[in-house]
Amino acid sequence: LFFSKQKPASAMLRSLVGSEMCIRDSFWDAQSKSNHKILIVGLGSVGLLTAFFFKINGYKNVYVFDNNKNKRKIANYLGLNFIDIRKIEKIDVAINTTANYKVLNSLMEKLSIEGKIVEASWYGKNKGEVALGGYFHSKRLKIISSQVSKIPKYMKNKYDFEGRLKLAIKSLKNSKLEKLITSESNFFDLEKDYYKILQNKDTIMHLVKY
Repeated sequence: LFFSKQKPASAMLRSLVGSEMCIRDSFWDAQSKSNHKILIVGLGSVGLLTAFFFKINGYKNVYVFDNNKNKRKIANYLGLNFIDIRKIEKIDVAINTTANYKVLNSLMEKLSIEGKIVEASWYGKNKGEVALGGYFHSKRLKIISSQVSKIPKYMKNKYDFEGRLKLAIKSLKNSKLEKLITSESNFFDLEKDYYKILQNKDTIMHLVKY
């Protein structure tokens, strides 16, 4: 949900800069190689942008999944490989954007030896149980927190916050990303529309015009 007086392309660029910086950090935190098998779980704006960023940077084995199968259409439009998560295995890096800790437990079986999960969700005060025996222990897995207020230590000599911001803006100039705006409202209709917006599981980004 974002507000804009501008045209969709300009609004998209302005509103998604913060998300794109989160995505940049997830990309850096993964420290993945171009031939790694990478899975992004959760196809809201952050998940889709994360997968798209890997794709435009030359990563060939990028897969995406969401429980909402209707997200397959936008994934295909962006050139992303929407898969049946039950059939994928030996993942090198998994990125969770669902804010559901149960996804972490289910991904451990799918990861290769010394595989990594990058947790890109925000949980606030929510708590959950993560299984640290079983696959986590036997496969020597890693769970990595990705957080936008910090630049990964190994990248600090190359980028400061201003440099990261410029990279984020540059990454958002692809016109295909305008399709992430899936619905819109007039500001004066927002009270009437708000419940409907929240109930629509297919919404990725909702534009409020004023």
